Amino acid sequence: MLFDARKHVLCLAIATRIGHVYTQAGPVPVIGLTTGIDQATSKLPLRMNIDTLEQEGGPMWDLLIRGLDALQNKPEDDERSHFAVAGIHGMPYTPYNGVGPAPGGSGGGYCPHQSPQLISWHRAYLALYEQVLGEEVQRLALEYTNDDASAYREASQKLRLPYWDWASDPTLPSSSIQENITVNGPNGEIVLHNPLYNYRWQTYPLNATQFPGQGVASMAGSGSSFESPHNAIHNSVGGSFLSLDLTSFDSLLLAAMWAVSHNDTVQAQSFTSQGLYSTAQGEIITADSPLKPFYQADGRTFHTGRTVATIEAFGYTYPDILGEDQGRTKDVIAQINRLYGDIPAVDKSVVASAPRRDWFVDIQVNRGDLPLPCSINVYLGDQLAGRTLLLNMPKTGTAHDELPLSWALNRLDVKDNKSKDVERRLMNDLHVKVVKDGTTLDPRDIPSLHIKVVGEDVTPPTSESEFPSYSNRTTLTTVFEAASHIFPVGTYGLDYGVAV
Repeated sequence: MLFDARKHVLCLAIATRIGHVYTQAGPVPVIGLTTGIDQATSKLPLRMNIDTLEQEGGPMWDLLIRGLDALQNKPEDDERSHFAVAGIHGMPYTPYNGVGPAPGGSGGGYCPHQSPQLISWHRAYLALYEQVLGEEVQRLALEYTNDDASAYREASQKLRLPYWDWASDPTLPSSSIQENITVNGPNGEIVLHNPLYNYRWQTYPLNATQFPGQGVASMAGSGSSFESPHNAIHNSVGGSFLSLDLTSFDSLLLAAMWAVSHNDTVQAQSFTSQGLYSTAQGEIITADSPLKPFYQADGRTFHTGRTVATIEAFGYTYPDILGEDQGRTKDVIAQINRLYGDIPAVDKSVVASAPRRDWFVDIQVNRGDLPLPCSINVYLGDQLAGRTLLLNMPKTGTAHDELPLSWALNRLDVKDNKSKDVERRLMNDLHVKVVKDGTTLDPRDIPSLHIKVVGEDVTPPTSESEFPSYSNRTTLTTVFEAASHIFPVGTYGLDYGVAV
């Protein structure tokens, strides 16, 4: 995946048999990149779609591949290496920036998956990797001394992390499926191991102490989960993507993370931490809580949800974000509707008669009751209607997701979502499988599992720059509630011993 960092204090590390211990003159602040910004207009360089960047080729593509290759080949005890920055996300559970484990912490990684800090933490994380990459790319650009030298220098100033928009095109980027890749070096074409294909461990087998058990919106709140489709990408790509402890070592992860760092946002709710590497269990987390291990420019103060609330602070933007003006929010909503929306805008005169009824499967479960990673698959009749994927971390806490049923109902040629026939189908034909490594589990062994069908009236937007509105939320039926054990085996959509 694609990562980040900037030029600051050189960190030397002492590798020991029990882990990496970094010795450094000071922390590496996360300040973003200041190069390539138009001084006259303040226009920011773009994070480009990785497919577009590959198709255009040229100096920027050459430098991206060479920069990632250089980071992956830095010694693993160098704090600016791909190994060190990747390791912040999960394993090897070692201090970065001198930020060690907290008493009462989980002993796992820094990354706050399944929490409202998900977006702000990953924004700082990507900004760090972007800094490191930018520093490496600018060094490599100086090696070109032919007629293209100025083009490579300019490209090195403007290059930012590309993104993979897996929500609009789930096909793996073609640049990530070839083991070797050819780019232009200072003296002609060179063939490299493709850094987007995988990360090659410099020490293998992995240290059993550093990588235990590795031989080789968020889902914390109610409603539809932002993190659920994110988890699906981890699952579909496979390999190290399947484990949140290792997934950051795959450079494609950074491209896939673009959605979590895409728009301006501030954590709106406080929550109680389940415990992280440097955060104690039970600590109350707000928008002013530290995003460890990421320091601000002074090298002493941690970033918070507020200090990373805007992407401009880190020196980049995206093609569909035009600038800081009053029309920006509407522009972004319009782009989201064009790329991902399935509810077209209608004329204001017909809005009152246009509301439709949409149905969802509401899933809630305590992660500690599940053999992670696993999936909860929802079927309507014999077709898969949706899937909630729960990765291997965090190990505890309540996971909540909502799966829309509109697509499955459309496949059944249902014309009126408000009809009694639809309600009968949902009550009688809906069933669920909880699956671990191809084996279907008995949900009665998952005491916290609660599944119900809910409905909401959906009013279409009156313009492309508005979202649809939802109202009149009701529960049609409780499909499964393991704790009550009120349904005998074989009823309410039981499938292979799995009640729904």
